[in-house]
Amino acid sequence: MSSAYDKVLQRLQAYRQTQKLNQDSMSQIMGVTQSHYSKMETGKIVITGEELKNFDSHGFDVDYLITGENSVCTVLNGYLEQCREETKADFLQLLVWAVHQGARVSGKEKAAQPFDYAKEIEFLRYKAFSTVSDKSIWYKVRKANDLTQNQMADVLDIGVKRYREIEKGRLSVNAELMTALYENLGYPPSMIFYEDVQNISRLNKMWDGFGKGMKEELEEFLKKGLELCNRI
Repeated sequence: MSSAYDKVLQRLQAYRQTQKLNQDSMSQIMGVTQSHYSKMETGKIVITGEELKNFDSHGFDVDYLITGENSVCTVLNGYLEQCREETKADFLQLLVWAVHQGARVSGKEKAAQPFDYAKEIEFLRYKAFSTVSDKSIWYKVRKANDLTQNQMADVLDIGVKRYREIEKGRLSVNAELMTALYENLGYPPSMIFYEDVQNISRLNKMWDGFGKGMKEELEEFLKKGLELCNRI
C-alpha cells in the first residue's frame, strides 16, 4: 500500500468524523457492512470503484478523498454547458487556451503547479469527440498521454494483462489505482467515473487566481467564441 493511498484512508476517516458519522452510518453510504467498512478504513480491504461512486452519489467529494483537493466550479463550467455537443471539442480548446494566456499575461504561469496544456487539450478533445465515444475512458486517458498499454500499466503499477482488461471494461478499478492515476498523471476520479461530465477543475483553479479585470477581458473573448461555436 502506497503512502499516497494511506493519506486517502486518513482523509476518509477525517471526512467521516467531520460529518459526525459513525462507521455504521458510513458503511450504509458506501454500500457495505459495518465490518467491511471498518477493514476498509484501516486499509485491510481496498476501497472499490463502486464504493467510491456510492460515496460521491451521497454528496461527498470523491475528488477530495483521492486527491486531497476540493473540486472547484467557476463560470467556465457555465460556458461549457451552453456549448453545443457538436462543437464542444473546439470550445474546450478555446477554454484551455484562454486560461493559459491569462496565466501568462498575469504572470501566474510560473507560480502555478506544473500543468501540461497540450495534454489537457488532448484529453478533453478525446472526451468530446464523437469518433472515440465508443472507447473507454481509460483508452482516452492513455491516448491523450501518448502511452502504450505497457506504459499505462506501469503508471498504475499493475500487470499489462490486468490493464488491458480494465481498458476493455471487463475489470473495475479501485481507489488505490485511482490514487496512482492522480499521482502520476493528475486525473481526479470524477474525470474517469463520469464520461458525460467535463471536469475542468484544474482550469477553474487557475481562473480563480486571476484578477477581476483579467476575468472580464477573458469572458468577453469566451462569449464571442461560444457564439461562434454555437453558430456552426
